[in-house]
Amino acid sequence: MKINENKESVYIEMKELADLINAKDWRTAQKWCQEFNLPIINIGKSKMTFRIMATSEIDQQVLNALKLKHPQNWETLFKHFKNKDYLEYVLATCDENPVAFRSVQKSTPKSRFAKAFAKD
Repeated sequence: MKINENKESVYIEMKELADLINAKDWRTAQKWCQEFNLPIINIGKSKMTFRIMATSEIDQQVLNALKLKHPQNWETLFKHFKNKDYLEYVLATCDENPVAFRSVQKSTPKSRFAKAFAKD
């Protein structure tokens, strides 16, 4: 049995991490680890990093995106994301206040089609 076959393992191999971050191969996963300052450990012939650090970095990216897009509701949305409760996630985004739109200057329709469309 490999050291990281168990999903509860402390370590994650670069090949598995590449799948997790949708990278092309293990070298891209290794570069990703270097970019986010995650340690790369050689165990036997395998290159690994700590599973909790890798998943935490992914979660941090999701958190940052949610905080930007949904500043009032990001905590609830993140809980739904972690629980893979997509229906509740969508419903929670529907409950938010609509974004105020900038009013458009009034214009006069010129073509017959535009005039007919404006009447409706």
